[in-house]
Amino acid sequence: MGHGVKLALFAEANGTIGTGHVKEVLAIAECAGSLGIEVALLMPAEVPASLLPAWAAPIVRRIPGIAPAQLESAGKELAREGIQVALTSFLKISESQARALRNSGLKLIYMDDLLSRGPEYLPLEEIYRSLHDNPRAVEGPVRSVIVSMGGADRTGATFRVIEALAGWNLKVVRHIVLGALFERESELRARLSSLPGRWEIHRNPGSLAHWMREADVGICAGGNTLSEMACVGIPAAVLYEDPHEQEQGSFFEREGFGACLGPGIRFEPGSLIQLLERWDDPVLRRAQADRGRQLVDGRGAQRICQRVWDAVSIDSTLPA
Repeated sequence: MGHGVKLALFAEANGTIGTGHVKEVLAIAECAGSLGIEVALLMPAEVPASLLPAWAAPIVRRIPGIAPAQLESAGKELAREGIQVALTSFLKISESQARALRNSGLKLIYMDDLLSRGPEYLPLEEIYRSLHDNPRAVEGPVRSVIVSMGGADRTGATFRVIEALAGWNLKVVRHIVLGALFERESELRARLSSLPGRWEIHRNPGSLAHWMREADVGICAGGNTLSEMACVGIPAAVLYEDPHEQEQGSFFEREGFGACLGPGIRFEPGSLIQLLERWDDPVLRRAQADRGRQLVDGRGAQRICQRVWDAVSIDSTLPA
């Protein structure tokens, strides 16, 4: 597919929006490379190097920021190198940012436009497709829960979640994932040291696939992690942080997967425990798993790469 196709991927990440956009472009880059598409990753300086796997280092380019003038300057340099298409993974691209990239001569694809078409376009790591296609058996009561409240968790929802879980079934292993931009690790470790039960902390693991494979249920903020849980088949309780996460959590709940329980900073702890106790029933978890895997199949990156190929093959710019 990709012979002669060159793609630039732009992503942002900071303490406000988290790190999901970086994960998206990394998944696309991994897929594009396997299809013979040449890739450049464009990221502002504030994106932590710890987010980037070793294989990405040769294709990462740092830019001062994503203001329109900065994007246009970067875009013109890319166009001179023969790159034809730019894909942006921003929280929301502005018209001035889009105009700047178009002015540089690049064809433009917006990640937020693709995701508006449905979760089947969310790019996930290749391993999620494998876990989707080879689901584990859903049996017995809940034995393990994974908690991942985003790359930054700026509202500290993780603390409210662990307080809610503190009095719950002490036989259940609690995996607490801290993102690369989480700033209160020492405080959280000190709090967990005084709580009963088995708690395991995973700091910036890069991929959650291993722990998702082992978990029976999950708790997340409703971003990309929710789609990962759906793809693997882990029932997910959503405690959102931002409006777009509320929308995503509510969408999945309407479609029969997971439950959106309210904002992470003021959810009702009892509602979370009641939900987890209902999911002790493997029949309910199995129905959740089946529905999640119907909604997200782990092939979003491949669909996006096809769009890139179409953008180069057809003499038109894909609209927002």
